[in-house]
Formats: sequence, C-alpha cells, structure tokens
Amino acid sequence: VLGPLKLHEFYEVDEAACVQAFVDAADEHVPTYTGGDYEALKDSALPSIGAKRHGVVVSAVFARECCRDEGELKRQLGRLQTDLRAEFAGLERDMVEALRGEIAWDRVQSKKGPVGNGALSLVPRYFRRLQLSEEARERL
Repeated sequence: VLGPLKLHEFYEVDEAACVQAFVDAADEHVPTYTGGDYEALKDSALPSIGAKRHGVVVSAVFARECCRDEGELKRQLGRLQTDLRAEFAGLERDMVEALRGEIAWDRVQSKKGPVGNGALSLVPRYFRRLQLSEEARERL
C-alpha cells in the first residue's frame, strides 16, 4: 500500500554528505574525538529525518567527537541506517494498521459490511469495463 510513496527514502542516511562534513570539519576549529557515544551521534541526526529523501545527516561536530576516523564514522552510519530501517518498519506497520482500522470503521458506519468484491468493494465502480470487439482488440 505504501510502496509507491517511497516514504522509506526519508529515513536513508546520506553517507557521502556526512563523510564530507566530517572531512571539512577537520580543517575548522571543531572539537576532536572525545569518546562521545553513539546515542549523541544518533540524536544529532534527528532534525534531518524527513527533511528530504536520502537526506539524514549527522552533525559534523558530533561526528568528530564520536568517531576517530572515516572508517569508524562509516561503521556508525551503518549502525544508524540499521536503526532507522527498524524504526521505519515499525512506523509502516502502524500506518497500515491505522488504515485498516479506518477502512473497517468506515464500512461499519456506512453499514456496507466487510470489504470484498462486487457490491462489497471498497470504492464503488463509476465506470463499467468495456468489452472490446475483435476488430478493436486486433488494433491494440
């Protein structure tokens, strides 16, 4: 149901942007590695979730404080991506269940019964299917 919307793309880490910010921060006066924890790194990514597709980024300051080098940063970003996928899977389940509940409630309220085919279909058919003649099928 939600596949065509590609909502999962809003939960994708932009690894290239994170690594570039990490490298660029080395030239600036940004604190270096202090042994910061993964949770601080994860919290720094929260404001960017949902801002744009494939756009979750980690603050360069937190990346510098939490990671010694690019390799460690990439490992932490991989861990963050795994956590975000798990979080989105839960959200997707919740959205589908809410949709199912709303559809079921609508059917009960309108006294149309359960969702099914034909007269019980969710959306009434406003146009009938055309039966094509042999000549028309040959032209297609």
